[in-house]
Amino acid sequence: MSDAPIKLPVDLRAWQTAVENYDLIGKTVHTAQLASGSKMTYAQFLLLRILWKTHLGMRLFRPPPVLEPYLVQADKLLAGSQSWKKYCSSIEEGQIPGGSFAIARYYQVKAANNKEHMRPDSFDTPVSKHHTRGNTRRKLEEEFRKVQINITPSKRPTIVSRTPEQKEHDGDDDGDNDSVILEGSDVSEESEVPSIPVTPAALVPEELHQLMFPPTRDEQIVNTALVVFLNSLTIHFDAITRCDWTLHRKAFVAQFEAAQYEARTDGYLDDGKENPWGIIEVKPITRALFRQSRFQIQEGCQMSGWIKEDTDAPLDKLRCHISQNRHEIFITIAEYDSGYVSYLRKKPAAGEPPSFLTMHQYGPWNTQDAGHMKKLGPILLALTLYAESEVKKAEMTQSSE
Repeated sequence: MSDAPIKLPVDLRAWQTAVENYDLIGKTVHTAQLASGSKMTYAQFLLLRILWKTHLGMRLFRPPPVLEPYLVQADKLLAGSQSWKKYCSSIEEGQIPGGSFAIARYYQVKAANNKEHMRPDSFDTPVSKHHTRGNTRRKLEEEFRKVQINITPSKRPTIVSRTPEQKEHDGDDDGDNDSVILEGSDVSEESEVPSIPVTPAALVPEELHQLMFPPTRDEQIVNTALVVFLNSLTIHFDAITRCDWTLHRKAFVAQFEAAQYEARTDGYLDDGKENPWGIIEVKPITRALFRQSRFQIQEGCQMSGWIKEDTDAPLDKLRCHISQNRHEIFITIAEYDSGYVSYLRKKPAAGEPPSFLTMHQYGPWNTQDAGHMKKLGPILLALTLYAESEVKKAEMTQSSE
């Protein structure tokens, strides 16, 4: 995916422009040669007809209406959990908590690579080897000030999460100290913008990124951190008996008229019969500006492959993608209609208007920030409660037939 642009198409116009630029007019996914999801080229990805919308900042998470009652239930369940309270406090205190979240927190710290984390004033690299530590710090500060998002200005600024220069807050983030304003950024009335990442890591120039956010030693550490955290959120509640977040790597094989591809996930929400209700993808590195589209292409292929294998499911089935990139967690919700399912099923007729899978990406939630995790926990639990309820409804329907 070295040919991937910084941002993926966000709407029909951007997609049409990309299709023209890559000489793909009139071509479909049914006639193309496709690589695996992790190796798919940008041209191949365009034929999957996937749009990507980034919703900036964790505060802008908008739960689908179907999820709202489960968020209320999740808040009540976690409010009565002592283990959850200990976990949130442990982030503020910088300790590993006792109770159900001990292992989850241990691996979250490991994934964040905290022991090896380098402060901006402690660089000793080829970039700065001829300068004093003070000069290096000033140079880094100058780099931060020069960081610009090169997109067309509009009426409203874009809200993004803290830059590395801002002070970490503790506890709930009821104030505005978890966000800054980047002037001159393009944002619509629904706070949807082209795929500009919101993580503080994204504001760091590429040449300094490796130093400030060194990769986690092994991707499996990140995978363990995410899945164990999801397990800790769900295993002690009697309301959840069928569904379970698993490390099992689920492979989706999308078969088309003259082509196919395989997209393998790092885990999923299992209904007890290996049917996914949510999928997982992890990376040991952050979703930085210079590589974020490569992550999104892989995740889009996974979602499209899941839909292709599950085309008989109701259109209102909530499909979510949970990803952790080093220490940051993102939630992406799929939106599509019957036209997109038809496109995946068969070669469309000439002149048929295109339908799309739109991926709504929210986040990041920083696993090292107590305020972030207090907000993320109920959302992840609600997603599990929703799946549990749907699985039980299906069982009741089958038993009554």
